Amino acid sequence: MKKILIESVKKGDVLAMDIISGNGLTALKKGVTLDENIIERIKRLTLIDSGFEGNYIFIEENYTGNEEDMEKELSLLAKRFENIDGDGFMRGIKEIIKSAILKNYGRN
Repeated sequence: MKKILIESVKKGDVLAMDIISGNGLTALKKGVTLDENIIERIKRLTLIDSGFEGNYIFIEENYTGNEEDMEKELSLLAKRFENIDGDGFMRGIKEIIKSAILKNYGRN
């Protein structure tokens, strides 16, 4: 599991721990796969409820994610770095980012 800022949560992330509101009620259960509606709900809760420590939540670190999303991210990466042919430093940065994307989807 990893602790991330609520602003960094993305569609497809899986909750690693229940989210408990400030009044002690379970707002969301562990194992829920986040979508846009749930993410907005979490963000609203943080605005009105002090039950979130530092605006962080815990998500599953080894979630394999959606193959289509991974391919989109890799495609965008390739497009961003398409004009770096002769720059070894930038190729290195591209490979680091690619490795992080693959790790995020459990492929590394």
